[in-house]
Amino acid sequence: MKTVKTILALFLAVSVSGNDGAYLTRGGVIYPTVESKISLEKEVLSFSVQNKICIVDIVFEFNNPENADRKLLVGFQAPSATGDVKEAIFNTNQISDFEIIANGQKTPYALKAAKCANCELKELKDVHFTQSSTGVFVYLFEVTFKPGKNQINHSYSFPASSNVSFSQMYNYILTTGAKWAGGTINDLTVQIDLGANSYFYVLDIFGENANWSVIGDGQVTGNKFQYWEQGFAKMINIRTGKLQIEVKDFTPTKNVEFGIVSDHWPFQLVTEAK
Repeated sequence: MKTVKTILALFLAVSVSGNDGAYLTRGGVIYPTVESKISLEKEVLSFSVQNKICIVDIVFEFNNPENADRKLLVGFQAPSATGDVKEAIFNTNQISDFEIIANGQKTPYALKAAKCANCELKELKDVHFTQSSTGVFVYLFEVTFKPGKNQINHSYSFPASSNVSFSQMYNYILTTGAKWAGGTINDLTVQIDLGANSYFYVLDIFGENANWSVIGDGQVTGNKFQYWEQGFAKMINIRTGKLQIEVKDFTPTKNVEFGIVSDHWPFQLVTEAK
């Protein structure tokens, strides 16, 4: 697969207000490397956290409106580590168990690296990341979209990030979903499972029309906090089960983040009016 100059979405830059922390790789929506007529009709995004490892499983449904097959070069970005980590980790892709199955067929990929979001993709040996010079790892693969509906199953895992405010942080780059035709995800479902007896935050990026619910025993509490410039985050209490968020015709402008607060977090909870 040839090295290409690709259009990458800006990845989430978490403001830590001077706090030391380790920010490891997080993945996101697969995206076309050039403008596409193909739309993202549906995304079911599931997170399951076990021993501070986040297992991500996604089902995408795309629509090709043309009457002929369209072969696209598709990308998946994984930002390099940032923050207070050992030097070797900056040049180690933290994504594990990466797999793409397109229309029932396992799809091969090539792993590249770039020094910035819009920089030329290079071989891994030709790029060196440091604490002051980070970048992205990019998986590239070809997908043939047949006319009409196409399903892609995607899965991978990655470790938790952390800082003094949050003992666990998990991110997903949702904004790349806007790179498909129309700039929207027509039907988005997000499921988050941190295990039994968990109390965690979720950044509220989904808008007022989103439906938040618990599958199992628990609740979306009335508590929330202002998360720096990112907006408000809601607090979720799960005894058994998982959180589910559903939203239609969604234009992603921010990225998914959730996790567990530490004993030293600087935020003040407020309670929503009932």
